[in-house]
Amino acid sequence: MTPDRDTAGRQQRKEREFRFRRAEILERAEKLFAAKGFHETTMAEVASSAGFSIGGRFRFFSAKGPLYSFMVMEKGCQLYGGIMGPRAESLSGKVDDVLELFFRGAASASDTGTGFHGTNKERALHQEAE
Repeated sequence: MTPDRDTAGRQQRKEREFRFRRAEILERAEKLFAAKGFHETTMAEVASSAGFSIGGRFRFFSAKGPLYSFMVMEKGCQLYGGIMGPRAESLSGKVDDVLELFFRGAASASDTGTGFHGTNKERALHQEAE
């Protein structure tokens, strides 16, 4: 094997390992968020349940908000693929419009640092105040 091929092969393995580990963290986080909610789940719990130290998870996600936003975006992409796959012709315009709004909102929430969780908390606090 030539040095270039060896390096490329190593890089591909590292990339596959990174994606596998990230998927593992996302899977564990999804279960914890579903069971305990966003605010009650800690990054230490997510890291531990996925077999990482709290510091080790920084390689994948800098904080809980970006992790949650990435998870929601990924689920949205899966939803989009599931909807558009079998019935792409008949649903194309309607679904595209709805999902564009969804993803625009996700990106906006991620950019501002509030994430989807922030808007839900704000709504809950507002409802309690009424």
